[in-house]
Amino acid sequence: QSVAKRFNFNFNLNIVRRGYYPKGGGDVRISINPIEQLTAIDLTDFGQIKRFFGRSFIAGNDSIEIANEMAETAKNLIHKYYSKDISIEIEIVKEPDNIAIGTASGIMIAVETTTGCLLAANALGKRGVSPSNVAIQATEELIKDLSHEACVDRYL
Repeated sequence: QSVAKRFNFNFNLNIVRRGYYPKGGGDVRISINPIEQLTAIDLTDFGQIKRFFGRSFIAGNDSIEIANEMAETAKNLIHKYYSKDISIEIEIVKEPDNIAIGTASGIMIAVETTTGCLLAANALGKRGVSPSNVAIQATEELIKDLSHEACVDRYL
């Protein structure tokens, strides 16, 4: 939402229920305030990395230790490439059974720069793939995008 607000574009997003592969069944509601024209923004100055943040989650029968392992692996890998003085806040979440269908795990990691650029990457857990490798996949993707000092990630 923070990027949308810079365009003077407002919306509300409500995740009623999360659904995970292969069952699906997620329910997302969005309300959008129509506008005539988006406000132009300047995304040409990368600035400096201000902070890393993210969300490491599990749902269903998975253990919270999976989310902890993904978060710790991501933090350690980030510290390998960037100063330990940069803030890294990764929320550990066990999705409540009443709002999540299926068993799943994953991690989303984002970075905010001093000029307001936001870049992110994510990965979902898979059978046979360790939680550490899931975190490495997402973190390395973000680090690669950051190496270009572009103001948006590969997914915009």
